[in-house]
Amino acid sequence: MAAVTESRGNVPFAVLEVPLPLLNDIFACILHTLLFHRELGVAVPEERCVDPLDTYYSKCKDAGIDQKVNTEVNKFVTWVKSTRLETYKVSVKFFDKPRTGLFGFTKPGPQFEDWKFGFKVTDLAAQSRPIRKEQIERISNQLKIIICRILEQVTHTEHLPKIPSAISKNYVSEFTYPFEVSFPGTW
Repeated sequence: MAAVTESRGNVPFAVLEVPLPLLNDIFACILHTLLFHRELGVAVPEERCVDPLDTYYSKCKDAGIDQKVNTEVNKFVTWVKSTRLETYKVSVKFFDKPRTGLFGFTKPGPQFEDWKFGFKVTDLAAQSRPIRKEQIERISNQLKIIICRILEQVTHTEHLPKIPSAISKNYVSEFTYPFEVSFPGTW
């Protein structure tokens, strides 16, 4: 597993080899872990487990975040099933809150983080084949390393934009910082 770069705004990870039957749960685990630690408002934690990996993670107990994660996971898995690539790349970008400019126009906030994940999806042709014990252990260890690296990186907060004061008063957005998930062909 390659080390995470020291740049706080650009956070790439090594490629994770994942059997297609586990892709939904593993990608959801990574997204939920990242979002849980970037949701700086009131976040009620909920513990989840990726079966059969016996790997636990925390997620926000929030219907809006669940819906967004489920949507992004479904889009990603659909994209994987419809294409044949050696490596599938995912970028999760966080932005500062939009700002209202002259004449009331809203300008998107600047991007302050770009988390990059790669997946080598196996068993595309043989989805019904059982996953071997050694494979489960290897994937579990790799996923735990990714979770730990996310936790290492999110503790560095000096680059985060100031949280709008509206969060404590009239906060209407379901996310502290807007984010987008994309599946670029290259980085």
